[in-house]
Amino acid sequence: MLFRDKQGCWEVIRLDVGRTVVGLIETFPYQQASVTMAPGDTLVAFTDGISEAMNRSDDEWGEAALIQSVEGCSEVLDRVLKDCDHFVAGARQHDDMTLLVMRVISQGD
Repeated sequence: MLFRDKQGCWEVIRLDVGRTVVGLIETFPYQQASVTMAPGDTLVAFTDGISEAMNRSDDEWGEAALIQSVEGCSEVLDRVLKDCDHFVAGARQHDDMTLLVMRVISQGD
């Protein structure tokens, strides 16, 4: 997901071109796309272990909670992991949890 600040409101751009999970099917044809990032943009790439983290009641954390965690936060990586860990409350997870966060800054920042 690409988070773009639009005059104080976050626009969430889903980078969803393609098909299935990368590497799931060895000979599967994939599509390529690109997006231009601008100063202030934040890219959050994650595996489903983040968005599908489950608490002891088997409720999923979900993408909406992930988006809420990211919006307006300057320390995105720490915030998302803290919020996700709080939600799962020690429940055993059954999938990897990988998160990559990149922010474009201008030379003056």
